[in-house]
Amino acid sequence: MKRTLFAALLAGAAFVASAATPVPAPTLPSDLATAWEKVADRSCTKPDGVVVAMQVYGRTDGSKLSRFFLMTKNSENVHQLMVGVNRETGERFGGNAYVKRTDGTWMRYAWETERPQAEGAIANIVGLTWKEFLSCAR
Repeated sequence: MKRTLFAALLAGAAFVASAATPVPAPTLPSDLATAWEKVADRSCTKPDGVVVAMQVYGRTDGSKLSRFFLMTKNSENVHQLMVGVNRETGERFGGNAYVKRTDGTWMRYAWETERPQAEGAIANIVGLTWKEFLSCAR
């Protein structure tokens, strides 16, 4: 019983330790230009001249609907997220958000469970909250 409890505690600690993990810079999907359709493209020019842009791409593969979000700051990739849903079952898949930090390193967040932390990290790097970006974006 004690061993089982200890193993469960270690597994929980490993899960918590893996949250918001530093990772190598993410790569764009290799077929982004050919197999994905751009469904949205918005940008916001801040008063200091910094341009923050968000492109959203969509893809349908059978019953799977995927969305890929790419955010840039002055044309430099600072955030990307891929999420999807099975249209028949409603089951979600994907959902790792990658956010560049001010020191140039990247962090990975599990979007379903760490969304507030990911959104805070995004706001830190682009200098806008999501709400501010949406009110400014054209």
